[in-house]
Formats: sequence, structure tokens, C-alpha cells
Amino acid sequence: FAALVEAGVVRFRPILLTSVTTFIGLMPIIFETSRDAQFLKPVVISLAFGVLFALFVTLFFVPSMYAVGADISRVLLGWWSGEKQPKLGEGASSGELPDIQGSTTNAPAE
Repeated sequence: FAALVEAGVVRFRPILLTSVTTFIGLMPIIFETSRDAQFLKPVVISLAFGVLFALFVTLFFVPSMYAVGADISRVLLGWWSGEKQPKLGEGASSGELPDIQGSTTNAPAE
């Protein structure tokens, strides 16, 4: 669960900037009124709004499907082994904290 949240935070800005700049870059062709541009408009409109749709799929749907998959595997492992499995997000020990690069660091000792 922590990895899903961290990945969402780290990748939010690059995904948002790439999608928005692509959409804005296609706007001049969408608003073009010349006869030659009329042939390209359906493709450009589909591409522009497809990029906006992919933005929301990438930021919300894919991480939620990872969480659903982890929860399903946790339930199946519990059924298979007969042991009660920890809830999503409770699997890591409190002594190890993940950092942004994915390696673990020890918590400060008291």
C-alpha cells in the first residue's frame, strides 16, 4: 500500500505534465478552420481526448487495480494456507521504512 501511494506521488507530476502539454499542443489543430484541416480534425480530437482519458486511467485506475490484485492474492493465500493474512498496508514491519528509491532504511534507534 505504501508503494502504491509513493508511486502515485512520485509519478503524478510527470504524467500530468506530459498529458496536459500533449493535449494543449493539439489544440491549434482542433480549432483550425481551413478546409485541409477538416480531414485531420477527427483523428486529432480522438488523440487529444484519448490522452486526457489515459491520464486518469494511469493515475487512478491502474494503481487501484494493483491494490485489488494484492487484496485478492492476500485472500487466496489466506484460503490456501489457512492462516489469517495481514490487511493491505500492514505487511511491513515497523522497523524498516522504505525510502523514495525503493531500498529500505532502518528506523532510528531509541
